[in-house]
Amino acid sequence: MNYAIRLLLTALCLLTTTAISAQIKIGYYDYDSVISSMADYKEAESNMANIRQQYDAEMQRSLDDFSQKYEDFLDNQASYEPSILKKRQSELEDLYKRNIEFLKEATQLLADHEKALMAPVKERLKAAVSQMGKDEGFDIILKSSDDNISYINSDISTDITEELINRLQ
Repeated sequence: MNYAIRLLLTALCLLTTTAISAQIKIGYYDYDSVISSMADYKEAESNMANIRQQYDAEMQRSLDDFSQKYEDFLDNQASYEPSILKKRQSELEDLYKRNIEFLKEATQLLADHEKALMAPVKERLKAAVSQMGKDEGFDIILKSSDDNISYINSDISTDITEELINRLQ
């Protein structure tokens, strides 16, 4: 009797799961492929590259300035009076600390710039996915990239990557 009840419950679960999966329309897309095909993404990436280049140039200038002053200090330290030596050491330490602070600040500012530049791009993609879901009657649309979805059964789901790329052109 116990065996019959378990068998009946298992069959009922299988039938329910099959019926539910047949009613749900699932789509998925490759996030990296879609976003990298967007013109506004390419523009944001180009702007970020320009901003990064400016910060890199400033860091290089600061490093060159520090290196020059440090080499000058090393070359002449034997001839400095103790008070002048101490003053120059203090100046180099301050310059070094300012360079480190600038590097930290630049790293944060770059992250903030990237977030600000990418926000409208991501919002546009999100809106397009939502609209496509409504237009095509999808119940669920999954974003796949970086191997975050190990397996997608193509018999019960639809790859919408190309259609999404076309809508975003």
